[in-house]
Formats: sequence, structure tokens, C-alpha cells
Amino acid sequence: MRILVHHKSHLTKLTIEELLLQAKGLSGDLPWFWPYFNNSVWVGGNATNNATNNVFQYIPYYLKGLVPLSYLVDDENLNSVRDKYCKYILMKAKNMSYSEGWLGPPVHSGEPYAAEEYWSAYLAVEAFESLAEADSTQYEEIVTALIQHHSTFYRHLKEGRPPLAKGRWAFGRYSEALVGIQWLLDQPSSVVPQTALSMLWDLMRMIRTQATVANLTNWEQWYRHGDPFAPWHDDSGASGAQHLMHHGVDVGEAMKTGPLWWRVSGKPSDLNNSWVALQWADYYAHMSDGMYFADEMMNGNNTPSRGTETCSVVETMYSMRVAWEITANVTFMDRLERLAFNSLPAALYPDVSANVYHHSSNQITADRGAYEYSLFFCCSANVHQGWPKFAGSVIHAVREEEALVVSTFVPSFTSLSGLGETTVELIGSYPFSDKSNIQVNRTTLEYKKVKVRIPCWTDGATIQLLGSVQFAPACVLFDLALPGDKYNLTLEVTFHNRIHLKFWQDHSTAPGAVEVHRGPITFALRPKENVSTVPIAGASTCATHKVTASSPWNYGLLVDPAAPDKSLHFE
Repeated sequence: MRILVHHKSHLTKLTIEELLLQAKGLSGDLPWFWPYFNNSVWVGGNATNNATNNVFQYIPYYLKGLVPLSYLVDDENLNSVRDKYCKYILMKAKNMSYSEGWLGPPVHSGEPYAAEEYWSAYLAVEAFESLAEADSTQYEEIVTALIQHHSTFYRHLKEGRPPLAKGRWAFGRYSEALVGIQWLLDQPSSVVPQTALSMLWDLMRMIRTQATVANLTNWEQWYRHGDPFAPWHDDSGASGAQHLMHHGVDVGEAMKTGPLWWRVSGKPSDLNNSWVALQWADYYAHMSDGMYFADEMMNGNNTPSRGTETCSVVETMYSMRVAWEITANVTFMDRLERLAFNSLPAALYPDVSANVYHHSSNQITADRGAYEYSLFFCCSANVHQGWPKFAGSVIHAVREEEALVVSTFVPSFTSLSGLGETTVELIGSYPFSDKSNIQVNRTTLEYKKVKVRIPCWTDGATIQLLGSVQFAPACVLFDLALPGDKYNLTLEVTFHNRIHLKFWQDHSTAPGAVEVHRGPITFALRPKENVSTVPIAGASTCATHKVTASSPWNYGLLVDPAAPDKSLHFE
């Protein structure tokens, strides 16, 4: 089992506003005018792949974010789109309209509009698992459909119809298949029979074997020993293993592979591999906002002006969540927060009416020359999962220890069902404040302690409970026993934060660059801007925006490296 089990949270006004913008913007508007959704074979359309566009990816990508977002904000428009798409797919699976019981278009069956490889279904499985968690009335029907789908997947893969190597994303992104399979393995035995459990374990091993052979090396070895700047051949065709190893999106998705496979292998090296992957990415391709540069590939000069793809941001966010839930390593939630508070906002227009394909933390010109980026539409379908999946990881539980886990301090309200009702409310303005109040209300004593994540970016925290004050060191899950005679409790957490600087001159072609961090936030100068907006036909809120600076932006920063708090002040 995973160490941490997440629970559904309801966000408070401070944090839900961004999701409401997303609901009214990209997430709510795209289905009404974007042919990549409404002409998809996933929902009854007839679009087919071409040389530059895998049309099978758009609806599954979108559903991964739409489903959790729709339950977080309860938006009428999102709910109707979710029901329309999900009910159609589930109906086709239930009625065996797709041959052999696939969830979604059949794979390599010779039928019209069949998929050529397995990958897009990995994404849809995750979306329907989110739906099962959110809506108990559909739970058993969805579990049945997913068992049927994986049984069909197992038969096809065993018979090589097609082999995993048929599509590079099927083997390069196989960690997504493991996520879906392991969710089923974590369900009660009353709904997943023993015969299905045996098949699912065998399927994971089969996927791993074929993926490792097709990928020439496994991801864990790549993060330990791979050099993305060594000479390589861009084999970007269907068998493009080297391409995958350098492609930012695949790098981010694969960062959860090690912990996922640890649940099969039991090897400590697998459990630790997400941490190895982060160190590898930071060493070779560090970006100031917590990401790694990959525009589109991880190669070229290592400078503070390189960018990364929005798909890479949200996929790395989800990998960090999975790694956190399996390992309880504080490092991963630290990184998830940095991406949620810095990288993802940089990739979105403020009203979430548009996203960029690439964003660059330190680049003023991205429309020409060396930093002119190509545009693909995958990110407009995939961006929706970023914040909703982060919001779904606020509170966790460790049943074996009868413990609540405060994973992040985003203002929210979480209800945990069990022997009785337990609620956890996080109050404050985190991450823009050093303080957070945690209110725990219990109707039973099912949970006997709270584990509070103390981030690695702080110098520790002071926690006050019932008049007792304790100091918690950085980079730990700090245990606090809950008194047996108190059902309603408030914990006051105060972080001891200071300004941190990172200098680039040791490993950069642009010596002298400096990053400014405090807590999970990366600070930046915001120049005045000119915005030109072009409407999109059929769209209500979505538009194309071009933003240029209208005031000086190329400032130097005078700061004392030994004592940054004397040069910079946080207000």
C-alpha cells in the first residue's frame, strides 16, 4: 500500500479563486469550441492521427484535470461536460461497444479509429479512478470497467497485439499504467477478486519488462548515470528511446517510476529514485522556479534564460505527489509546492484564459531568435490537472499509525470518513504568510496523532498546542500526540523563514545571475507590460495574448551574499 492516503478537500476562498478562474477559463471554455475535444474518437468523433498530432491524447489528458476540478468547484458547466464525456466512455465500455472491453477506443484492433498504442488509455484510467473516488454511486461500475479494461490490456500485451514498443509513449510513460493498476490493487478485496489481483500483478511485471527492453535502459538507471548533454541521436520516431530520455515531459512523468516499482520490487534503490531524479534534473537543467529546462529537449546551454514545457510542469507536479504519497519524503511535497506556487502560474495567463507552450523564468523575448518556441496543443489539454491534483493532496492519513498528515498548509477544509467524522481546517494565507492554524475536530478518537510536514526550505517551525510550545526541525514529518480527552483542537504553526539566494556563476554561461527565494516562493521583478489580445472564434473567455515589456527590465541586484536579509526585506 501507499504510505499516505489522500482525502477529498474543500478549498477556502483564498485558494479556490484560482480554480474558479480555471473553471471559467480554459477548463470550462475549451469544450465549446475546440475540435480536438469534440471531434475526438473518445467521445464519438472521427479525428485521426497525423504526422505531428496524436489526437488520442486530448480527451484523456483533459479528463485527468476536469474530473477533480469539477468536484472541487462544483461548477454547473464543468459538471455537464464531465458527465457528457465520462458517461459516454463508460457506456461504451459497459455495453462492450468497443471490442473486447477496452475503456476507450480499441487498441490495434483493425477497427475504424482504433488507437495504435496503449498510452492514452493510461490517462483515462486515472481520470475514472478520480471519478470513482469522488462519486460513490459510480464506484463499483467504474471498478468493474477498469478490471475489464486491464484484462483486455493483459491479453493483448501477452500476445503482442501490439507489443508495448509499438508506441514510444506506451513504453516511455509506463509509470502512468502503474498508477492505474496500483489504484485497483489498493481497493477492497470485496470489489477486486483474487483472479483480477493476480492478473494485475502479472501485468505490471510484463509492462516493466517490455518497457525496459524498448527503452534501452530504465529510467532509474538514467537518473543515476545518464548525461543528457552527451552526444546522442534524436530518434524521434515510434521507437525513439533516446528522444524520450531527453524530452522534458517524459522526464517529468518518469520521476515517479522508482517509488511505484518499489511497491513491486521492495528495493530501497527504487524507493529512493525520485530523489535521485530531482538531484539529476537540478544538476543538469536547474530552473529558478523549481523546474528543469527542457524546451523541448534537455540539451543546449545551461543558462537561467532557458524554458520548459507546460506539460512538463504539471506532469512533474503529479510525479511529486505520487512520490510523496509512497515515500513520505518531505522533499517531494516541497518541490510540488514550488511548482504549484511558481512554475504553473508562470505558464498561465492571469485569468487562466490561455496557457503558454513554454515558459522561461528569466527570458524577456520568446517570440524570435534562439528562444522562439514552436507550439503544440498538448499542453492546452493537459494543463488542467496541475492545481486540482495538488489541491487533492492537502491532508493524508496513515491508518496503521492512526495519524493525520498535514501535507501542505493551503487554506482548506477536509473531511475524513471512518469510524466517525474527523475534519481538518487549515486557516491562514499560506504560502504568503509564515503562520498557519490547523483546526482538528473529532467525533471519535480514531486519529490519535498529527504528523505535520516541516519543509526543508524553512529553518524549522514552532508548533503550539494547548499552551505547550514545541520546536520542530526542518525537513521532517513532525509527530504530535492528540490528547485523548480533547476532541476539538487548534495547532498554531509558525515557520522560521529567511531569504535564500542561489548564484549561477559556478556552472553558467551567464555568470552573476542570482535567484531570490523565501519559503516556497521565488521572487521576481514585474515590469510594466503591453498586452495585445486576439479573440478565438467560438470562445467565450479563451483568447490569444501577446505580452511585451513597456518598462525597463534589465536591472542588476545589489545584495550581500553572506547576509541577504540585510539587503532585502520581506513585507
